[in-house]
Amino acid sequence: MATKWVKRVRYLNQKADEIQVRLNGAGRYLAKELNGHQQSERRTDCMWNKAAQRCVVIQEAEYQAQTNFPTMVPERKKSTASATVEEL
Repeated sequence: MATKWVKRVRYLNQKADEIQVRLNGAGRYLAKELNGHQQSERRTDCMWNKAAQRCVVIQEAEYQAQTNFPTMVPERKKSTASATVEEL
């Protein structure tokens, strides 16, 4: 009777070892997936930070351009009644 229980415990230990191997593999896969998501999140944050910095640089450049080179409205040609089609 005891040998029967010993065989049963050995069998169950073997099955538990097999399950543990599969769980370890699943854990490795999930760890890689989590690492990939974390890297992606870091890259996304970096991209948004750089985009915000670009916006600031562009706004500063536009401000400098307006300050140093104010926009000038070009003069329009005055249309006269004697203007021909080619002049328009």
